[in-house]
Amino acid sequence: MRQWAFLKNPYYTNKTQMVYKIMIHEMKKYTLVYLYCEKDAVRSSYDQWYPNLESALEDWDEHIDPEGWHEIGDPLPGGQDDCIN
Repeated sequence: MRQWAFLKNPYYTNKTQMVYKIMIHEMKKYTLVYLYCEKDAVRSSYDQWYPNLESALEDWDEHIDPEGWHEIGDPLPGGQDDCIN
């Protein structure tokens, strides 16, 4: 399962790049959160590892804008996990 959302307030991830949206990707053994440094980016710049979906949502749910989460399908075979199409 994958879901993406814009952040209420973008934040600096380093001195020059800001994170505007994230995608949570739940896998069998762990969950990844992909961080996107442009509003219209389709590939992530960074990722974070979580042991499960609940811990990822615990860290990120309060930072999501009022539009909320957008569910998308799993990537096609051979496709990149972080690609939003």
